[in-house]
Order: sequence, then C-alpha cells, then structure tokens
Amino acid sequence: MTLSPRASLDADGRPLPQRPAIATRRVRADLILLTDSTVKTYFPDFSHWSGEIDWSTAARYFMASIFKASESDWFVDSQFAANKAGSIARGRGWGAYHFYRDNVDPVAQAAHFVNTVGGGCNLYVLDVEISHNHDSAKVLACLNEIQRLTGKTPVIYSSKYYWAFLRPVPTWIGNYGFWTAHYGTLTPLAPTGAHIEAHQYGVTGTIPGVPELGCDENFFYGSAGEMWEWFMGDATPPPEEYHVYLPIVSREG
Repeated sequence: MTLSPRASLDADGRPLPQRPAIATRRVRADLILLTDSTVKTYFPDFSHWSGEIDWSTAARYFMASIFKASESDWFVDSQFAANKAGSIARGRGWGAYHFYRDNVDPVAQAAHFVNTVGGGCNLYVLDVEISHNHDSAKVLACLNEIQRLTGKTPVIYSSKYYWAFLRPVPTWIGNYGFWTAHYGTLTPLAPTGAHIEAHQYGVTGTIPGVPELGCDENFFYGSAGEMWEWFMGDATPPPEEYHVYLPIVSREG
C-alpha cells in the first residue's frame, strides 16, 4: 500500500501525489532492535503498481508481505493471483488488503474482497483512505462483514489524517489492530485509541526482483516469530535467511 497508489486517482479523481524520497541502506537482518528499544520486524507491501515480481529473487529479502487483492465491489488487482502464488511457492507469509471506497456498499465490498482472496489467508486488511466526512458506521459494517465471512478479525490500514474524516468518531477502533502510515519517522502518529500493530514508514524502498521503484516499507511491532504468527496464525518457525533494506529516517518525525 501507499497513501495511495493503491488507486491511480484519489477519491475526488485527482492524480495521486508523489511522496518524498527516503534514503536506504542495505543490511543483513531478520529483526531490528531500534534505539527506542522497540523490537520491529520488516515487511513490504505490494500491488500492481509494483509490477510483475520475480518471486524467486524477491523472496530472499523478506519473511512475509501484504499485497492488494481488491477495490470497490468489482476491481481485482492484476497481480494478486501471481503474488499469492509466488509467495506461497517460496514459503513466505502473506496477507491481503482491500482498498475501501466510500461510495460503494460496504457489505458488497467485503464479499468481493473475501471472494477475491480465496482460501488460505489469515491476515485481512481494510485500507481506509477518506479525504472528506464519511459515516464511520459504513466502515464498521465492512469490517464486520469481513470478520463474519472469514472468522478473522481484520486489521485496519489508515493514518491519523484520514481517520479524522470519519463521523462520528469511531469508539470501536481499539477492537482492531491498526497499521498506521506515517513517513519519515520511527515514532508514528495514529488515531486516539488505536492499537498500533504495524507502521508504514516509507514508500521508496528497493527490493531485487521487484521491477518498479518505490516499494512500500513497513515495520511490524514485534519479533520475527511474532510477525510470522500475525501473518500466518501459527507458530511455525519463520524463514531465517534473508536480507532487508532498512530506512535511514529521523526519529524526530
């Protein structure tokens, strides 16, 4: 994901803005202990904007990833099937996300998302990026339907900025894991009451095997083993040998 190009245009039909670059450096690691004493584990996320990924190469650089499955009540990401198959074939954890559209029936969106993902998924994410006032009950209806259809509690992806457009202010945000987007910092902001499980810190990563520049970069808040359980729902030992690209970002935000 990125804020945005999960969709080529924003909710008002305007071209999506380009995000500022964040420098990177290459290191070998499977989990990182940052100076704020919080253990965080790296993962990327992908969509058709990432291009056709060479999973035989790319999978060497991360343990798990999330990729776009669907949008609205009809759109299917052109790379979802290939990304799901490639990730599974290489023994990597995976999750899927749906780009929520505020002008489309939320229950129909949930059904489309779950049908697109198919079997074998443990991590379902609802991507909420709304830039005008919107009924928060509709977002909750979509979350509830995803959970009803899958038996899994979905994770919310959003930012403090976008979440502020929901009316009335959701009192239920703490019932879900929150994946917050806040670039160029290791101390991200999030809506009040959010339980941050992951942080998207940048959108300019580079991973061998991923043809398009500007990979979305994230940290899960926990160890490699804890992240594997977040993705896959079990305690199976995660792959041990891989490389990651870590950010050089200001901790001051």
